[in-house]
Amino acid sequence: MKLRGRYKIYHYNIGFINSDISNILKDFNSLSIHWMKHKYKDRMFADPFLLNIDEDTIDVLAEESIFLHKASSLVKLTISKKDFHLKRRKVILHTKKHLSYPYIIRNQNNIFLLPEHIASGKLDLYHYDEKKEICTFVKTIIEVPISDPCIYFKDGTYWLFGSKKGTDQEELYLWQSPNIWGEYTPKEGVLIKKTKKGSRMAGEIFTYNDKTYRPSQDCESHYGAGTIIWEIKNISQTDYQEQKVKSLYPTNTSPYPNGLHTINFKGNWCVIDGMRIQSDFWRGGLIRLSEKLGLNLFDH
Repeated sequence: MKLRGRYKIYHYNIGFINSDISNILKDFNSLSIHWMKHKYKDRMFADPFLLNIDEDTIDVLAEESIFLHKASSLVKLTISKKDFHLKRRKVILHTKKHLSYPYIIRNQNNIFLLPEHIASGKLDLYHYDEKKEICTFVKTIIEVPISDPCIYFKDGTYWLFGSKKGTDQEELYLWQSPNIWGEYTPKEGVLIKKTKKGSRMAGEIFTYNDKTYRPSQDCESHYGAGTIIWEIKNISQTDYQEQKVKSLYPTNTSPYPNGLHTINFKGNWCVIDGMRIQSDFWRGGLIRLSEKLGLNLFDH
């Protein structure tokens, strides 16, 4: 891809809201967002999932992307509740291909991750060892490149939500299985939604007051501009119905005013990510130089 004009960085950071789900759904923009403070200038953090919360700290699993590197890694971040400074960072999974969206599955006192690994052409399951803080490959769930996967259980069936490579900003697919670890069918999935405004997943499906909600991304103006939350009204082998409940967008006064594309909950805490589009003069210059020399050093 040739560089056109000034290079832009999509700079993400992680934010925390100390509030229950009812307030998020009622008046999101009135709530205080505490953005993670960290020392890094060469990377961003996105796609946060809440792992553990104790008296003093919050543990988050997230994507870490270093701006001049081709592949992203999955990291465990420990954040202080007192001032929201990043106290500790630990890489838990790194491959030569892009990793993101560390979707957490808690099963029989074990923790598994089903991350987006779309460049691999498949959806892989990993076991996460909390003591050693490492991920170990378990199995391939389905031989399809799925972005932002999420599994929802209802009436004896496991429903796998996700988008597919090439149409991941505008199409949502559904697979089903009697077993959480597969086999999910049909292999090609069933297309249940086709729109840039609310198809791609934006976090874990959650239940509140006996209602089930699906967070999604608004990609109409650009990728991950906001989050749209839907109530799932019906899901079966032949029918899927949902109703829009709430749209969440950053304010113009936010330090990350250009996007909000992940939201997750645990206890009385909500974690999101925010995005700021900014010019990147130095990376633009390096990309121009690499193109001139025929090196193709960067993904852009």
